[in-house]
Amino acid sequence: MRINEKKVIKWEKIAILSGLGLSLLLILLSRLFEASYHPFVVIILAFLSATTMMCGAGLVLDDNSKRCGGFILSFLIPLLLYFTIVKPFFIFEAIIVGIIVGSIVSFKFFIEKRFDLLSDITRNLIRILSVLVIICLFYGFLVNFPDLSISGLIDYYNLKKASFISYIISILVVLAIFAGSLRYLKGTKASEVFMFGQRRSGKTYLLLALYHQFVKFYEGNPEQLIFCRKGDDEKKYLIAHFEGLVSKGENIPFNEEDMVAIYTLLGTQWGFKSIQFTIVDYAGEIIGDLKSKINEKLFEEKIYDISTQLNLEPTILNEKIGDIQFLASLKEKYSELLASNIEDVTKCFIFKRLRDSGKIILLVDGELIAKKTPDSIQKLNLLFGYYLDIIKYFGPDKKYALIVTKTDLIQNIAGIPEKSETAAQIEKDIFNELRAIVPFLAIESLAGYIPIYFFAVSVNSIHSESPDKTKVRSIFPWRVDELAKFGF
Repeated sequence: MRINEKKVIKWEKIAILSGLGLSLLLILLSRLFEASYHPFVVIILAFLSATTMMCGAGLVLDDNSKRCGGFILSFLIPLLLYFTIVKPFFIFEAIIVGIIVGSIVSFKFFIEKRFDLLSDITRNLIRILSVLVIICLFYGFLVNFPDLSISGLIDYYNLKKASFISYIISILVVLAIFAGSLRYLKGTKASEVFMFGQRRSGKTYLLLALYHQFVKFYEGNPEQLIFCRKGDDEKKYLIAHFEGLVSKGENIPFNEEDMVAIYTLLGTQWGFKSIQFTIVDYAGEIIGDLKSKINEKLFEEKIYDISTQLNLEPTILNEKIGDIQFLASLKEKYSELLASNIEDVTKCFIFKRLRDSGKIILLVDGELIAKKTPDSIQKLNLLFGYYLDIIKYFGPDKKYALIVTKTDLIQNIAGIPEKSETAAQIEKDIFNELRAIVPFLAIESLAGYIPIYFFAVSVNSIHSESPDKTKVRSIFPWRVDELAKFGF
């Protein structure tokens, strides 16, 4: 479920009504315009308006840009209809061509899940369109001057006060839309998803559950890179090895102190929507203080240190440190050096993924919620405080999800269908319970303008009544598909 959804919907409605109101205002003011324009200018205006409108329609499909997309549609549709049908000004053929071009652009970035690029294109279209409209308004304003002087301006105001005011207001409206697009128009790079969680938060089992979902429903396959100081132990952390342990009814052992594993699940939906879902699994305190991963200065320092040791250009390492294939090639060439710097490499990889991924998943250990002890509550306060820092640091250009794992330890979910109303209510109950934690409430407040979701999942839904509930003998995903859908 989306956190603070009512507030989000309220602002979306305000954006749509604002766009419609400004559109109707310009339509009323346009009746006082007295200038005529070259047909080429009219064609360009019609084409750009229609193209921008369709790009706005594409932005509606992304949570980060939905508000701006709704504003663009509600602003441009009435203008296009009015100046095409009621007061013919635009050339119909130019509008059709613009709709086709805009639709192609929107569809391309929709299937690539690159709403960040679509928002950039839309922003540039608004810039060009705004400048052109302002030039046209100034032209219409100037051609009616008795003479280009202060006295001429006063005479024009006295003679045609309504027309004078209409031009000024129209220019201000266009300038406001131009400025608003620079500040508020943002899109998500939704093709890359990064899942992050603390030690023992259930990352490994959730990885297996997601792996099942990707393989069965999203044509999935994994990429994996393991770092161990004992090279022979690396095979113990392959997904296939985990699958073998689970199939024999054995638990996956805790990670050793000297390992880091990076997994990327590659999936496709509808044959063309592709996604990279990356998880970093590590042991103990190998990555040190969690705060260090959201420190840009420290990241740059570590990049410089590692690049010096590996004899690489810092700019190249900075660009590619988040690429699992690039790290695999470094591992082949510099296995010993990389092993001795695994802590710094992991920190840099995590920071790079947090910075570049369009969607970030933050795991919450459900066992801490189930315990309800002063110690577990303290850990939850620290965890949500840290997640709050992450969200504030990386800002509103991303989508976030808080995922409570091990839901079966919080409540008996045996026999409850994952798509049922009861399951949704369990998720809401856990959410409401967490609202007693102040940093969690702060995250809820941010969700009014940053897309933040909340899910409660389990990989152990059938064994809730087993004597030792903390042991997972096999993978029975519960609401994990909601997490996979979030990725797509």
